[in-house]
Amino acid sequence: MPRRKAFAGAALAIGAALGACTGDRSPDDRAVCAAYSAGRSHVEVVADGRVTRLLGVQEGRISPHEGFLLRLASGCSLTVRVEANTDFTGPIPLALGQTAVV
Repeated sequence: MPRRKAFAGAALAIGAALGACTGDRSPDDRAVCAAYSAGRSHVEVVADGRVTRLLGVQEGRISPHEGFLLRLASGCSLTVRVEANTDFTGPIPLALGQTAVV
């Protein structure tokens, strides 16, 4: 039975992870601010803001990543660094000053 419980736990974790990819969540900049204030990382949030700097594509250990800085639209006046694996996303068509939801 322990094996079955482990499988069920893994299935729930995978289901939760895939459910988070549906894209139906609204931006919540306050959640980003709260995580930052509490010193938490690896927190799944949705934020929106304006692109303040394009960091370009950098080679990673396994695959290239493209990054940019995003100034949050509301909340705590925070600028966050966003990185995306271009093997999954392809090039990100952004321009300085453009609004984005991540």
